[in-house]
Amino acid sequence: MPTLNVTPSKHIYDALIQDIDTNRAIFDLLDNAIDNWKIEDQIGTLRIDISMDEAHIEIKDYSGGIDKETLPLLLMPGGTRGGRLGIRGVWGVGSKRALFSLGKKFVISTRKHGSVGFILEVDEDWFKRDEGEDKWTIEYEEDESLEEGTTTITVANLKVLLDPHSVSMIKRYIARTYRDEIKDKTLEIVFNDERISIFPDVPWAKSQYAPPARYITDIPVPNSDRHLHAEITAGVMIQPGEDYTYGIDFVGNRRLILHNNLDGRMGFVKEKLGFPHPTINRFKAVVRIDGDSRDIPWNSAKSDINTNHPVYISIVDLVVQVSRQYVSFLRRNYEVTSKLFRDEAEETDIQEICLEYGKDFQKVVKEYKEAKKEIRINFTVPELEYKQLVEHFGLGDSTRKEVGLFLFERALKEIRGIAED
Repeated sequence: MPTLNVTPSKHIYDALIQDIDTNRAIFDLLDNAIDNWKIEDQIGTLRIDISMDEAHIEIKDYSGGIDKETLPLLLMPGGTRGGRLGIRGVWGVGSKRALFSLGKKFVISTRKHGSVGFILEVDEDWFKRDEGEDKWTIEYEEDESLEEGTTTITVANLKVLLDPHSVSMIKRYIARTYRDEIKDKTLEIVFNDERISIFPDVPWAKSQYAPPARYITDIPVPNSDRHLHAEITAGVMIQPGEDYTYGIDFVGNRRLILHNNLDGRMGFVKEKLGFPHPTINRFKAVVRIDGDSRDIPWNSAKSDINTNHPVYISIVDLVVQVSRQYVSFLRRNYEVTSKLFRDEAEETDIQEICLEYGKDFQKVVKEYKEAKKEIRINFTVPELEYKQLVEHFGLGDSTRKEVGLFLFERALKEIRGIAED
């Protein structure tokens, strides 16, 4: 039977790099290092060194190194070690898209513990070589002088513009995107010889009216025996600021995907949470989903939500149920919220509520601290002053309500200029 040759052209790389910016390209390379660390079952703190200026980008990680069998996957379109629990890679497009979008030449040097090291170099000549049987082959050399357990990627002849401002912003975005791992010290990133600091925590407000809470449950993955672990922390901020404006953050396998989201992807539509409005500018929720990388509803660049993913609807429904109590409360009580949320909450003030997904979830959310209730402000009259009023007006046998009505009517007559009898 006749056959057709469907070997891909290298122009496939042109398609891969169309929808990725510098930040996402850097994140893809960092994700590869973090995934390799986890796949190699390393423990402790992973260190990644980043150096960049207007002429080059270099990323060196200490994740364990890459063996000869895995090395081609870094450049092979679709090459991947597959979806796994807790990692980010699944589609096999991240590293190649990142490298070809950043520069016209790059060198990969790597060495596993107890193995020889490998160095391979890719430039425009290889990219343009799109004819012949060897068009997809890449020459490499062995090197035993490389540091064991490391991988270094150096990109030159940059396609992206890096000035001091853009470099500073990349550093800030890295701190924000990998905030969970940096905070718990499983990841250390040194950027241009300076350790990246922990990104600030959400300034949760401690309040009896709408206290912060963390709802914990497992979400079943349709047509499988797998589950996603979900934790939704929601509450009210002391005040919105530069780092955290209001909205919803979405974190997949400990990597930030959405920040301060306020659109329909996380439920901000008329029939769910309503449209964004300044009345809810203190609302905040952080959604953390962990599981098999195939089951996280993110896009291939891990920069957005895949609304066509089979578990997306389940997650959004859960987020809306948790968020609605706070959003509704803030909309109804906007005039007094600045007076109610002044004290910052500690981690111990965030109550953890574990429940079975789809069974009693709505009831638990609805009843927790009754955050939906309207504000009730009671005025307490000092006892000594109250007795003086009663004696002055001769109201000794009157109830407090009768005293209040008397004073109200007297004040009203004074306002209207009605003389007393």
